[in-house]
Amino acid sequence: MKFGIHIGHMGGPLDEMRKLWKFADTKGFEGKHFRVSNAPNNPKPLQPRIPIWIGGRGEKRTLRAAAKYADGWNAAYIGPEEWKQKGQVLDRWCETEGRDPKSILRTVNLGFYLGADARGAARADEIFRSHWGTSGERAARTGHLRGTAKDARQMVAEFRDLGCARLNIAFRDGPYDWDALEAFASEIVGTF
Repeated sequence: MKFGIHIGHMGGPLDEMRKLWKFADTKGFEGKHFRVSNAPNNPKPLQPRIPIWIGGRGEKRTLRAAAKYADGWNAAYIGPEEWKQKGQVLDRWCETEGRDPKSILRTVNLGFYLGADARGAARADEIFRSHWGTSGERAARTGHLRGTAKDARQMVAEFRDLGCARLNIAFRDGPYDWDALEAFASEIVGTF
């Protein structure tokens, strides 16, 4: 079985973690927040290199750490325009770090607030407001699939055209509209 690890804002210890996965012991690491000594890691992972994913949107630390250490970057609850802008920041950090930006797989988490029809979409909108409120930064985020599957098609196509490798659909507390999920799967997932 292959797996990845998701870490945010950890920078330096990521190198040490890779060493722990590869060797039985390290000479140790001592930083501002972490100390590792005599840390055997057995059994070793089956895959030669465990992918490291860094999630977040912070332009100074998070995206720089992704440029330096990550195999993948994931941003949550942002629409295509902001995702594109954050990806450009990641590209600049890759240039600073001497790394090919195309070597980092890029994904996005999108909230799922769809209905199978207009009535379902209205119910989903009520659920969205109960989860995220009606004003403020959280309610204004554009990284949510809203309306019907047909409404979501354009957003999904924009992410695809921008080079997003994967959409992760985030389900919060229900109730869930299973008909909307089926419509999304057949009208969008099955066509891309």
